[in-house]
Amino acid sequence: MTEINDLRLIANQKIKDIRLEEHPNLFIFPPKDYAYGDKIDEGTIFSLDDTTLTTNNIMGFVGVNDTRLTITSRFAENDANDYFLHYMLQQVLSINIVHLDQSKNKEPIWNFLSYIFPYYLKRAISQGIYRKYRVIKNNDLYIRGAVDVRRHLKLNIPFLGKVAYTNREYCADNEVTELIRHTIEEINGNLFTSQILKNDKDTMDAVRQIVSATETYNRNARNKIISGNMKPVNHPYFLEYRKLQKLCMLILRHDKITFGDEKDRIHGLLFDGAWLWEEYLGKIIGDKFIHPQNKTGTHPYYLFHDENGTNVQKIFPDFIGRDKPPIIADAKYKPLGDDSDEKDSRRLDYFQILAYMYRYSSKSGYLLFPYKQNNERGFDRKELTVNGTNSTSSLIQLGLAIPQETENFRMFIKETKENENAFVEEIK
Repeated sequence: MTEINDLRLIANQKIKDIRLEEHPNLFIFPPKDYAYGDKIDEGTIFSLDDTTLTTNNIMGFVGVNDTRLTITSRFAENDANDYFLHYMLQQVLSINIVHLDQSKNKEPIWNFLSYIFPYYLKRAISQGIYRKYRVIKNNDLYIRGAVDVRRHLKLNIPFLGKVAYTNREYCADNEVTELIRHTIEEINGNLFTSQILKNDKDTMDAVRQIVSATETYNRNARNKIISGNMKPVNHPYFLEYRKLQKLCMLILRHDKITFGDEKDRIHGLLFDGAWLWEEYLGKIIGDKFIHPQNKTGTHPYYLFHDENGTNVQKIFPDFIGRDKPPIIADAKYKPLGDDSDEKDSRRLDYFQILAYMYRYSSKSGYLLFPYKQNNERGFDRKELTVNGTNSTSSLIQLGLAIPQETENFRMFIKETKENENAFVEEIK
């Protein structure tokens, strides 16, 4: 009953109502300030009644007190290796890691934390290198501060021309940038994560800036640096560093990620599966479609205009084909095949895609979904035509097959790539 009581503290609760500042060891990705349009934070992590715990699109790890709950994707056979979650994250975050054995990793959350580190590093660096005033102890010929008499007598007797003094400098080498540097070195020193910081130019540039700023880096001072970062960054300009600082602390103290010392503290790392699926699809079909980014609000479209010509009802189709008339496609991270138990929920999906097709005079609308592979062709296709319309337009349910029986992550990637090629050809 203790475990159930712990889980009730976060059950049936909207993500937006969880005060993250009170739970610094709970990380939600993408962050709530990234959400737009689909209102991810309106959903719950899971619902719980007297007999049943039901998850939604959230995946990852969450714990309350000594109770831990692992939420895998529905494509993880026996919950052993959630290769599909790893694969989607690597595709979305432009990471290339093929050596992965999650079952032998005592703390699989460690890999996921490392995956999202470049994202938060680049967001922080976009605000510039974090700087703060530090008291610097000097002992040289050029006095630029208050003389430290005690230290001067200790260091400079007999007098050799130097003077010990202290001054305050606004510098980039401080406990926060040192914490980031230690995290970079930790990631680079791990066999499974060493490539994470070398996958794109912006990440490598951000790493170079941190390395250049931390001239006093000393690996043996890691515990001291961690202790010096117990107080969150509170500078009103460097807000992104507060999130990065929290992530670095989780990575460097990965032996303490899951459990905390304070009562009723929530901890863990959660991913939104629907967001991941949509962004992943954007990677594999993006050259043929415009991706309006309904969660960031870019590329808005409208369903109507009024008598004054004012646009009304903003809409964000997931994907709009580049050809004319365009293909319209929506990403659905749920089963849509004939064996699905969610047939009743398809009605709104159908209405939505038909409205989009009408808006764009489209002849083809797609609902794109993942499913457990049960055939050799790598995709599942079902074409529908609206009754009584003699329409040349069609709505197509197109599923991407997710391999279920692979020996290792490398084989999973190989088979998934083959399925992706067949899937994209069907859209053509």
